[in-house]
Amino acid sequence: MVAGSIFKRKINISFQDVYNGIFGITDVSGRLILQKEIKNMYIFEIDLINQKGVYICRFSDDQGNVANKKIVVID
Repeated sequence: MVAGSIFKRKINISFQDVYNGIFGITDVSGRLILQKEIKNMYIFEIDLINQKGVYICRFSDDQGNVANKKIVVID
């Protein structure tokens, strides 16, 4: 799911092992911006948010592990 047309730049995310799980981006208010299911990938590409602000990237794999990373978009 992608909200509107707020995406412009691309980034690549790579994993040490094959990744299976869900990747999501929310804004600081908790609004879901993007969610993508990832299956059997080492590397995947996403469109980076083009609007200034702070965003949270959430990775949750099929084994129950969860990691959150912060992205700050300045210009």
